[in-house]
Amino acid sequence: MASVLVAMPKHEDANRIAELLKKGDLTAKLQICRSAAETLSFASDIGNGVVVCMKNLPDMNFAELFECLPAGFSMVLITGDSSLEFPPGRLKKLSIPFKTHEFVNTVDALLRAAGGGYAPVRYRHRSAVEQQEIDAAKHRLMKARKMTEPEAYRYIQKYSMDAGRSMVESARMVLALMNNNGE
Repeated sequence: MASVLVAMPKHEDANRIAELLKKGDLTAKLQICRSAAETLSFASDIGNGVVVCMKNLPDMNFAELFECLPAGFSMVLITGDSSLEFPPGRLKKLSIPFKTHEFVNTVDALLRAAGGGYAPVRYRHRSAVEQQEIDAAKHRLMKARKMTEPEAYRYIQKYSMDAGRSMVESARMVLALMNNNGE
């Protein structure tokens, strides 16, 4: 089965990336690695997947790691270095700051390309209660901020994508904020 290896020396960075992937509902297995050697060890056992890493690890840089990865692996490089350019293929660059949905979609596309029994993101349908919460948030925005219904929906949707949350979570946040502000 395809896996995502998060290769980052700092525990906090690795956990943030892992959380983004979990919130994005990726169904792949997730493994955090602290070094290139650990990443290569897991990669050779797994066979295919995606490595998410920063520019430098304690024991090698991303380019050296990429060259050593098994052929079934792709890489997502998270960097603030805008001068790096790569041809289309197994190595993708995401510039900091990036949007959560952009990151999750990139990893998802690379996992699908890697194959190996990976099941893509499964979007579940909202329950009636969840839809009512979204509708309530839309109507509160429409009334308090003089928005049209499509504007209110886009507002919640954008807030959701920027915050890396589901639409339902974002609708709940909007309602809570408006209740606190007396809107």
